[in-house]
Amino acid sequence: MDNLITEKKIKHIATKYLCIFHNFYSNPTSNSLYSHFNITFLAKVEVAFSSLSSPLKLIINNDFFYQAYPGWWRNKYSKKKYKRLKTQAMNMFLEVFYENDN
Repeated sequence: MDNLITEKKIKHIATKYLCIFHNFYSNPTSNSLYSHFNITFLAKVEVAFSSLSSPLKLIINNDFFYQAYPGWWRNKYSKKKYKRLKTQAMNMFLEVFYENDN
């Protein structure tokens, strides 16, 4: 899968996750079907994230969910290694995320 498309998909998932998470926990008494869908979505993201190894979790978290520190990876990885790990992290995250669609 093209890395730009993959990045866009994960950015969309992260944005949706953070929005639902914030809304759900600020109003947890809602029990509609929509809320069930949202809880299921949150669970899918958490399962996909938890399936990753620690270095890949770090990349997904820092690049897509907690984006307050651009270039966080520079002191940890070479550019080549970072890009390779990022590609691996994105592909594995989406693979598990979409695997849970059934």
